Amino acid sequence: MNPLKPLKVFTDAITFPFTALFVIGITGFINWMTSPGHWWFQWVVFGMVIALISIWARALKALALTLGVAGIAGLIWYYWKKRRAAPSQTTVR
Repeated sequence: MNPLKPLKVFTDAITFPFTALFVIGITGFINWMTSPGHWWFQWVVFGMVIALISIWARALKALALTLGVAGIAGLIWYYWKKRRAAPSQTTVR
């Protein structure tokens, strides 16, 4: 597994809305110039919204997994430190 994949997922989630706006704007302009009576670029908008929801869901899943692993690691570290700091229960006579 690529350890940088979550980083790619997050950058896609941030940059894709700008890409979608650019593509929607270009296709809207082309549609307006070529056939203003028939608005076919609405299907481009529909597809881009579906793609955006999919990308954001993937980023949310990666974020939840990352926070879950970090939380478990934090709990393990907390209990380990607590155990190391506690005095020994055995007494030597």
